Amino acid sequence: MLIEQQLSYAHVGVGVVDEYAATTLAAAAQSSRLVAGRSNTAAQITNRAGKILHFGNYVTRLTVPVSRLLRRFSAWDHLRLGVTGGSYGNMLFETKCALGSTSELTEDPEKRAPTDLPSMAASGAFWLEDDGREPEMSLPRAELLATLPQLDAAPQSIQRFRDVRGIGTLDEGFVGNVTRGARLSYQISAGRDCAPGHPVTCSQFVRVLDFAQRQVLTRMVQTPFPTAIVDMLSVVDSETMLFDRCRGEDVLRIDLRVSISNDLEALGTPAQDFTVVGVVDTVSEIHLERTNALVVASRTRKVIALPPVAQTLVKDAERMLRFYASHPR
Repeated sequence: MLIEQQLSYAHVGVGVVDEYAATTLAAAAQSSRLVAGRSNTAAQITNRAGKILHFGNYVTRLTVPVSRLLRRFSAWDHLRLGVTGGSYGNMLFETKCALGSTSELTEDPEKRAPTDLPSMAASGAFWLEDDGREPEMSLPRAELLATLPQLDAAPQSIQRFRDVRGIGTLDEGFVGNVTRGARLSYQISAGRDCAPGHPVTCSQFVRVLDFAQRQVLTRMVQTPFPTAIVDMLSVVDSETMLFDRCRGEDVLRIDLRVSISNDLEALGTPAQDFTVVGVVDTVSEIHLERTNALVVASRTRKVIALPPVAQTLVKDAERMLRFYASHPR
């Protein structure tokens, strides 16, 4: 399924496409694929008891070739999103959404899979959100869903999801050289982080973790990063797992480990419009303060990608690289 999308201020403000914008665009395209060919929308899916169900992802994985960084897109650009999907018993859903320009994405990905484009793979389900109880998976009425290829076995993401929950992190062996452990609190605000009466979505946690990473890099490390450098971070790989739910006014405990390096060889050749001078890796966990429940595990890899107008920042980035190579924390 191909979907045309013109970016607007609602997607990116006056800035460029970032991880949060890409994740929400892909999630919207995913919802369209799940009801393609039906007269109802994704918001009108019910179970057999007539209860409204909400679709939500519990695992997302965004991968972005360094030759096609997301920040090359800004407001009023035209994008295409190519979505494929399958289900296991109409209970568990696996989708993948590629993002590209109208010249890059010309064929339906269900006929020919695109290569070398940013894409988000996601595992999700429909959830029942009755008042006074925790959300739980629920089987939607099949006649309200698009006809999707049926998976022969449960998605592999389920076992990985369980394994990570047992460990409590997406990378147990990761040691940061910027910080081996920074912690901050974050209070969820209804209307900003979630709709009143509903839990925080998987994609919104991307924004929460971006905020946490920025706070750590610019305020909480031995030698804080210039904010202009943090502004130039662009995601190339990100995985997020959502284990539990939280709502407005809940307080989260966020733990981050961060590393910086100049290990660029494995990334490939960057786009000519950008100079890539460093890699920032972050492994994060979010717990709910009042229960200590694991809510989110995440890992991200971002590059410091400088456009031509920001070449004066090269020396600032090199200073950060030198400092943390010789003064690991």
